[in-house]
Amino acid sequence: MKSVSEILIVAKALNATFVEPCIQRGRLKRCSKSHNVKLSDIFSMDKMKEFHPLIVSHEVFQSETNDAHNSTHFQRICHTKHKHSSGCGEGVLNQYANTSSPSLEAAVARSQSQRTVVQLQGRYFRMGWYNMKFKGRPLIPGGGPTVNKIRKKYFHITQEIYDFVDMILKEAGIKDENYSVIQWRGEIHSLEYVSCARHIITARDIMQEEEVARHGRNETPFVLIAPLNRDEKLAWNIKARGSDAQEALKLLLDDNGFLKLDLLVQAHQDFVRDPVFLAAADLVLAQKAKEFATCDKSCKSICAQCGHQGSFVHLAETLRTARDKNSTSCWPERSGAHN
Repeated sequence: MKSVSEILIVAKALNATFVEPCIQRGRLKRCSKSHNVKLSDIFSMDKMKEFHPLIVSHEVFQSETNDAHNSTHFQRICHTKHKHSSGCGEGVLNQYANTSSPSLEAAVARSQSQRTVVQLQGRYFRMGWYNMKFKGRPLIPGGGPTVNKIRKKYFHITQEIYDFVDMILKEAGIKDENYSVIQWRGEIHSLEYVSCARHIITARDIMQEEEVARHGRNETPFVLIAPLNRDEKLAWNIKARGSDAQEALKLLLDDNGFLKLDLLVQAHQDFVRDPVFLAAADLVLAQKAKEFATCDKSCKSICAQCGHQGSFVHLAETLRTARDKNSTSCWPERSGAHN
């Protein structure tokens, strides 16, 4: 959640209180009856408070701002790419990628005499703060690397999600983290999904052969982590889907025995209230797995043609490193293989 990391760093720089947001399909939302998956459902607020203690729940925020005895000024700020500026609202200036923000400066000045809430309007886009200064100092010193550092150190998945993953693994008959994971971020437009699925099967076969060579047996189940789901309502990212996506899932899950989290949680829809729960649980699955193969930005071969090499991949590798577990950074492939 780089967006949250950015906003938390800005709040700390301004000595402002950060109000817990809600999440819907991976995007930050103002909490409401229809948007009720809170950030604290996914990440530990106590750990975030080690970085910036001034964090309150949405309930506390609502209670205080609804107090008739205390007037509150709302300063609306838009932080979106310019082609989306129409969503900022009437009279709200877009400050994305600016070097300064008169609206933000006015809000801080007003807060000296009246409680002031800076409210982000429209669709939030990352990296717009990196060149902005406040009172001559960068709001996010170091830009992206700083955001990643804070995210890795202070954004810890809740124990409830770890417990949920343990329960699902137990129900699937998997003990002592004795399973392997192949991660596939199949989010490339017009991707040949079946072709990529065959490469995943090859990667699985190679990993099994290596296990037999080491231990003389092969009994490890394989879990697929991918944004493809049979139930599209649970899909983490549905912006790019080839016509053969479901055929690829059939090849992997039905014909080759891969397990997949969304198929293991059918009896637990009360817990999985948004795809973000599956995304967080997938990270836990990757962290706990005995073997883990992904496709990070170092890869130039087959898997690079099949997957989006984004921050989710790097985060999974980082979580494994924290547990002293190695990762295979590119899908294993046969010598001389080509797409």
